[in-house]
Amino acid sequence: MGLSMASNSVLLFDYSPPEDRGANSAAIQMSDSLGGLLVIGAAGVVYAAVRDTWPPTQLYLAIFALSGLVMVLANVVARRVRRPT
Repeated sequence: MGLSMASNSVLLFDYSPPEDRGANSAAIQMSDSLGGLLVIGAAGVVYAAVRDTWPPTQLYLAIFALSGLVMVLANVVARRVRRPT
């Protein structure tokens, strides 16, 4: 996690014009925090909603699948980023 965030910050500064680097740095920090918050919150909601009805193995697999889905969607969105010309 820490290794990927450092490389994302370097890429952000490389792709951003100097006048936008402050705002873009704040945006990447906010999106990182908000993304983690939303995934952890959604996992907590799934756990609380079905913990009494699903077997633990299926429950944890569903939570990991939810996290994996978010990872795949983030990868699709990240592929849109191109070096400015």
